[in-house]
Amino acid sequence: MLHIHEYYSRIIITGHFIKRINILRIKCPACNKIHAVLLSFLISYYQYSLNFIFECLYLYIIIKDSYSKIVNLFHSLNLDLSFNVSSISSFKRRIILKISFFNSFFANFDSFYYDFDEIIPYFRNR
Repeated sequence: MLHIHEYYSRIIITGHFIKRINILRIKCPACNKIHAVLLSFLISYYQYSLNFIFECLYLYIIIKDSYSKIVNLFHSLNLDLSFNVSSISSFKRRIILKISFFNSFFANFDSFYYDFDEIIPYFRNR
């Protein structure tokens, strides 16, 4: 049985708000390690929500907006957002490095499926 170890505070950034939430950490008696229980819209070691990252990449790849146009759009929605052009570039690199994870994650969705194998050429050619 897993045991509650502690909670820690973490900032979550979306296109519309910046919030601080508590993340549960549990201790596994089998491996004796501490693990964070992340909500489905969070990515390890990232403040930006998964949906926010996908929105940025969608605007860049599918809509073909420039980095600066995307940054300006999100700044118009949230003036407190500390988001810039290098953030989008970072999102692209992160997705490419974790492509197998994202494909396996979305394979469980029937009507909602991102096929990253099809969009990877867009990342590399832009």
